[in-house]
Amino acid sequence: MYRKTYFCVCDGQQEEMYLRHVASLLKIFPERVVAFNTTRGSADRLTKNYTEYDNAFLFDHDFKDIKFRQNIIICEQL
Repeated sequence: MYRKTYFCVCDGQQEEMYLRHVASLLKIFPERVVAFNTTRGSADRLTKNYTEYDNAFLFDHDFKDIKFRQNIIICEQL
């Protein structure tokens, strides 16, 4: 059995919907279950969730280079 849950911080509803769709494509119940716990906000919310992560992922650039680079630093510190 393979079960993974990822915590993701998204900018908006579109990203949350995308992650739910990806999870449904990856799921083969009961052998493989992939879930995304999502919340809306900025990447610094990752530091306020007191859960340990194996990985932190960042996407949704939106052509905001400074904000994107700041979010990368946050993810690297986790």
